[in-house]
Amino acid sequence: MIVAPHKTVAQTRVLPWFVVALLTIAVAAQDDPAALRVRLYDVRDIASAEALVLPARAIDASMPLSRKPEAEDPDCALEMDELVGVIRVATDEEYWDGDGVEIRPEEAGFLAVRCDEEMHASVRSFVSKLRRVLFQPILIEVHELPGSALAVGRTVLTAEQADELLAGAQPHRVLTGRANPRRPLLLESKRIQNRLAELRIQVAQEALAPDLRPVTESYGPSWSIRTNRTLGGALLVAISGTDRSLHEGAPCEVSMATGETAALTLPVTRISTIHASAYLQPGQALLVGSDTSGGTVLCVKVRRPDQPFDLTFGELTMYPVTNLVEGAALPADVRVPYSEGALFPERDEDPLPTVMDEGRLIDWLTCEVDPESWDSSPNTVTYTGGHLMVRAGKKTQAAVAEQLQALQNLDSRQYTLDVRFGRIPEGFADSLTTAAAAELATKLPHRCLATVSASRRAQVSSTWHTPYVKDYDARVASGSSTVAPEFGSTVRGFLLNAGVGPMDRGAALLDLRLSQLAHDTEMGLLPFRHPRIAGVNRVDVGDNSTHGATVVNLGEWTVLRRAPVANGKGHMAIVIRLAST
Repeated sequence: MIVAPHKTVAQTRVLPWFVVALLTIAVAAQDDPAALRVRLYDVRDIASAEALVLPARAIDASMPLSRKPEAEDPDCALEMDELVGVIRVATDEEYWDGDGVEIRPEEAGFLAVRCDEEMHASVRSFVSKLRRVLFQPILIEVHELPGSALAVGRTVLTAEQADELLAGAQPHRVLTGRANPRRPLLLESKRIQNRLAELRIQVAQEALAPDLRPVTESYGPSWSIRTNRTLGGALLVAISGTDRSLHEGAPCEVSMATGETAALTLPVTRISTIHASAYLQPGQALLVGSDTSGGTVLCVKVRRPDQPFDLTFGELTMYPVTNLVEGAALPADVRVPYSEGALFPERDEDPLPTVMDEGRLIDWLTCEVDPESWDSSPNTVTYTGGHLMVRAGKKTQAAVAEQLQALQNLDSRQYTLDVRFGRIPEGFADSLTTAAAAELATKLPHRCLATVSASRRAQVSSTWHTPYVKDYDARVASGSSTVAPEFGSTVRGFLLNAGVGPMDRGAALLDLRLSQLAHDTEMGLLPFRHPRIAGVNRVDVGDNSTHGATVVNLGEWTVLRRAPVANGKGHMAIVIRLAST
């Protein structure tokens, strides 16, 4: 026990009278709920900028942990001034116009709030609810299934259908992660490998030296999943990404500086891509992919907490409208090995809003619902952080919800696209009737399933890229000369890009772009020989493509294309069926 030393009255210091008075007032203020007090609120999670990480195209394999991933411009859930405005509207905007009260944002990510105890309780409650809205964790499962899983014939599965499909699937890879509705989740299981990309020969006077140029890249699955909350409890789920792998290729002869030839084994690159989206109700799953050689089939299952969202705070209601005002997510840019080109055509322009931008949406609502009651007399509406913040009475809120739901119903009309393609078996009857199309669909060797809509296209591909010597670059110097090989790659597989325009009377306008590519695995040489040149590989790629829009009846098989194989025997066909989900 520690005993304090005894002090006499003369040794005790007496506080000045004004300090005692201030302490008395402060103690009294703590007991007075109407007194104004200043508190700091930590909102760095809401206001701090966060970069959107993208899959890296090139990697320094010697420093994998310290490399900087590619990222888009940093973004935050709400700017500080937006957060202040939302709090004012959600609590009592007239209260904050009073004397002595304020919400002051600090640059470090804090809010200095001066108000009475009752309003502090309201601010705490709203900020807590706002966090749940912005950052509610969502569990995402991406199951990699065999091509036989496409036999279910539909892309949007109920909870029971998804559980039955996954339970019956053989052991398979599953990527799982937690995301929030604000930011996409990047799920990767990568393997860092290098390959020879270029062979140069340096020439200087009488000296020659080969210069190998390897590159290091990421291989394996890399999927980005976005989950946007929508009206009525549904989630708009979009998945986009690639699965890449290296495979042993055939030896390739190239000329060396000495006049001799060298054999290089350049690997074959397999690239499988998927880009698709769908509105999913609680418990539903998205099935998409192809059963072609090297193709990928994914079942995306999204699990959320069971408790429903409460987006109402007093007379303020927050309506999630990201799916209406933002453009559809674009697929990842996929580069072709040994080339500067892209697998799919690049898009430079930003996508248009799926329905209308936030300004037009606000104008629409204020014109359709009680036009004379807005601009704070007494109703208000603003757009912040992907939500419409509407402050109004119950009757007006019901009318706003009805208008927004009608707009979402237009955007959520989605379809399962079932595509069968490949070489027609010998002896099959040549007929384009509906019955013959249904029978032909069962005979074609390849299948692809995807969800399409008027606002969001689907993109699926599976390609194999085989390197070859496509050219030589002559190098001449004083006293010496040589040639350096240039590599390219031939492609086999398929590429599909599809969208749809809904129509009346059970029909839809289908815009389908499908290319089927094939080449001989044993590539010969062009008819040219020279003692110092190893030779140039012969390229012979068959391309059977269709590109166009046509009206199709929902639920019926339709033959879109039938054409002979280029420089070969037999015919290629494309048969599709479009059905509402």
